[in-house]
Amino acid sequence: MPEREPELLASTSMANIVALRNIPEGQPAGQNSGVIPRILAFAYIWFCLVKLPATGLRDSLPQSWEAVLSYAAAHHLQWGRDIVFTFGPLGFLTSDYYWGNFFWPIVIWAGGFAFALAAALLPLLARVPKVIRVCVYAALPLLTVPTCANLGFDCFYFLAITLLGILCLPAERPGILRLTTTGLVLTVLSLIKFTFCIYAVFAVLAIATANGKAWRNTAILIGSSVLSLLGLCSWTGQNLWNVFLYVAGGTEIAAGYSAAMGLAPGVWDARIGIALLILLLALVFSTLLGSPNWRERTHRVAIVCAGIFLAWKEGFVRADAETHVVVFLVYSFFLAALLPALLGFDWVAEELNERENILSAPVGNMLLRRRASALTFGCLFFSLTPLAIFKSDFKSAAETDFDFSRISYHRKRTNSFLSG
Repeated sequence: MPEREPELLASTSMANIVALRNIPEGQPAGQNSGVIPRILAFAYIWFCLVKLPATGLRDSLPQSWEAVLSYAAAHHLQWGRDIVFTFGPLGFLTSDYYWGNFFWPIVIWAGGFAFALAAALLPLLARVPKVIRVCVYAALPLLTVPTCANLGFDCFYFLAITLLGILCLPAERPGILRLTTTGLVLTVLSLIKFTFCIYAVFAVLAIATANGKAWRNTAILIGSSVLSLLGLCSWTGQNLWNVFLYVAGGTEIAAGYSAAMGLAPGVWDARIGIALLILLLALVFSTLLGSPNWRERTHRVAIVCAGIFLAWKEGFVRADAETHVVVFLVYSFFLAALLPALLGFDWVAEELNERENILSAPVGNMLLRRRASALTFGCLFFSLTPLAIFKSDFKSAAETDFDFSRISYHRKRTNSFLSG
């Protein structure tokens, strides 16, 4: 009989796990213990992602085209006719400096975009292992600090299109609020920069293809985008037909951008970028092909691969080490952390399932998760190491910011912005 005791204890402990997992959702204690951490996590993510422009000079000189974007929008110059540029009529929303125009639109966009991205990021983080979640939470303030040192915010705009696009696929069961919000955000991003316009259109096409004959969600998404476009054109004084000229001009500039503005990357930037790209693609396809229903995930993979391509193109066509390369590195960090969840895998649920059915759990799932974990941590390492070692602007921004903490930094930027 003593030989049977370990088995009895094992079954008892397994029963306890099952009982703990099947606690009724209506219990108040369980609700409070889950809601409060989610609210705090949401507030933390939102606070990290709010980007406000500066009003005083920094270590780096302001870009001259930022002032032109603000002036052109304020005086209703027509994009595609009076001005041809890769940034669109709403490009002033993402400027690093405040140029005296559109105070409240900039504030509302900063808070609204951070809210939309945090709302998309939080449920996906719940599907990844705790150690990866902690890495993302720890890196968020560090990777958003460099926006005050001219390292750009494009990586988070790319990330927003990736996340919002995938969360609008039919398998995610998006509601009307999700679809309408996504349509608005994608339209604003399309009018901020031509690259975002290309990615947003591709994401909408992927969503429409995935929906197929179930046209309701597609109609809501496209309807929200069209209404947002009409409202934004009316507000900015843009002729609707000039939007097509903006797209045509952006296409022409993009076609000649490499020849006119191309800049070869440094040796270490090139090596690390190629290694990171290989690891990202390996993570995508190993996760995809390891799934028994991989054909159902092709739309997710298409959106992810389009984001990787465009982020790589922005990072390494004009590979100035302190600006464009960083866009690809930061985007790759967050994409790698979320990639299995973006492709439809809930690691947390699978781990719980294996604990409950440890003897019958398929070995393939465990091997897939271990392989994905190894590739994920490889991507995280290769994306953060160059920032910490080679990027002087990142190091100076992080050191300056964390001398006073993130709160004092935002208070100083906000007071400067309000007084300006």
